[in-house]
Amino acid sequence: IIESDIFFANNNEAVVTNHILRSLVSISTLLTIYFITKSYENKLNLLKRVGILHECTYMRDCGDIFYPCLFEIFLVSLHCPPFIDYEFQVRQLDRSDTYS
Repeated sequence: IIESDIFFANNNEAVVTNHILRSLVSISTLLTIYFITKSYENKLNLLKRVGILHECTYMRDCGDIFYPCLFEIFLVSLHCPPFIDYEFQVRQLDRSDTYS
């Protein structure tokens, strides 16, 4: 929210503060993805230790663990990366909206 307020206060132009905040979000996204994969690896190892899964099972072979992990990583990775600004216009019903 703060990043978008700064962005709109500067006439939809990204300033250094925007890029720093977006960089922090990107770094936290990478850390979150790392911890998500570690969490699912621990879940897989627990299922192996209990005997529910075979000892040679990899995460990509177990759909009950692999696909939710991919879905979580996909959701977490949706953010605006730094230094990428794009603006486009949509005209509809005699109205023009600008998105950035």
